Amino acid sequence: EAREFLAGRFDFFRPPGYAGQPTAPFEPAALDAILHFLHDDAGIALSPRDVLQGFSFVYGQAEDLNKGITARESLELLRATYATERES
Repeated sequence: EAREFLAGRFDFFRPPGYAGQPTAPFEPAALDAILHFLHDDAGIALSPRDVLQGFSFVYGQAEDLNKGITARESLELLRATYATERES
C-alpha cells in the first residue's frame, strides 16, 4: 500500500509527457529498501506522513541525484542516521 501511495505521488508531480523512470530519482529497488527499513528496522508505521518524511530525508541527503538513488545508498543513509539517533 505504501509503494502504491509513493507511485501516485511521483506520478502526480511529473510533467505532462514524462517518459522517464516512474520512480526516479530513486531506483525501483530503493523504494522497497527504504520502506522495509522504516517498517522492519526502525519500527515506524508506514503512514503517508512517515513515508514522505523518510523519502524526503534520503532525497535530501543523496550524494548525486543525477545518478539516481540506489537501495544501497538509501540504506547507508538511513542506518547511519537511525544509529546516531538511537545513541542520543
